[in-house]
Amino acid sequence: MARNCSGCGAELFGGQRFCRVCGRPTADLEGHDSPTQVMPPSAVAPEGEYGERARGMTGPAPGVTAPTAARTGPVPQYAPAEYRPSPPAYYQPPPSNGGGRWGWIIAFIAIGLFAGVMFAVLEVSRAARNAGNNFRKNFPPVSDTVRKPGDQDFGQTGAITSLNSTTVTRDFPLNDDATFSLININGDISVETWDQKQAEVTITKSGGSADARDQTKIVFNGDEDALTLKSLRGSSSSVTVKYEVKLPRSLDKLSIQGTNSVIKIANIESNITAQSTNGSIELRNIKGGATVQTVNGSIDAAFDDIDDDDPLKFSTVNGNVKLQIPSDLEATLNAQTNSGTITLDDSFGISVEKKFVGQEAKGNIGDGGKALTVKTTNGSISITK
Repeated sequence: MARNCSGCGAELFGGQRFCRVCGRPTADLEGHDSPTQVMPPSAVAPEGEYGERARGMTGPAPGVTAPTAARTGPVPQYAPAEYRPSPPAYYQPPPSNGGGRWGWIIAFIAIGLFAGVMFAVLEVSRAARNAGNNFRKNFPPVSDTVRKPGDQDFGQTGAITSLNSTTVTRDFPLNDDATFSLININGDISVETWDQKQAEVTITKSGGSADARDQTKIVFNGDEDALTLKSLRGSSSSVTVKYEVKLPRSLDKLSIQGTNSVIKIANIESNITAQSTNGSIELRNIKGGATVQTVNGSIDAAFDDIDDDDPLKFSTVNGNVKLQIPSDLEATLNAQTNSGTITLDDSFGISVEKKFVGQEAKGNIGDGGKALTVKTTNGSISITK
């Protein structure tokens, strides 16, 4: 039930600590015993002259003795039980769902993939290095490009000279079963055939000054059974020497070597060796075997006929290898690439195996027989009939 202030008689409400009229403490009244009510007009402070509530009135009502200092004190720092806030609930972290374990698994997978990629790169680099070493072993650098006893100057007889080039043509007797060798340092080489028992060699020196072209020497050595031509080392690097050669349609051996040379050989029956450091090699309508190797360049070879004893080896470091072989060829294939694909004629019946690094194909073409070796480090291989 409602209570009144013991000092001024004003009605008190639940939860009050001091009388709103006289300020007397109300500690002796339990807040929960008093009902909550709307404050009646009688509990409002006296109105002023203008009907407004007196402003600044802080003392007790008239006729009421102010409470002594002993009766006043600080407002208690606790609240009634019904108004005390509940303590915050303790936060419980969600149960672990194994995310940490999956994080480690993903990390290990990423590390494994990275290690695999690095291993593949190292394998390709090692293969390229080995291929380069094999190249230098099988085809040493053009070290024979120095003058030797018996070498004769190609000469300038009949030379056609322009502002930027000098062209000279010379004929040499050459038998059908002869050997022919050519070594060039800087310039392309093309070989064709004709129905003559002689070699026609056209040399075109380009670039540099007229004096530099004159100092770029070409020599030859041999006779109708064995003929060698070569560009001498020490010539001006600004001068390129292009060889255009016509040979009898059948020779015992044909060897073409170039340092910075694109090599093209067509329509000849011979056992061919072709090598270039920087340049592609192309063989067309060949009868016989071939050993072909280059470092930076592709190999494209098409054969009309291959004897049982003729070698078949093709290798490059940076480039593709494309072969067209006779339909009746019987050979044992070994094809490998470290970075590329291998495509074989379906009639071979040989499957391509994918390695951790690159691809490989091994097997018999027909009943097998002579070795057919095809390798590239950075490139693809295609073999068809």
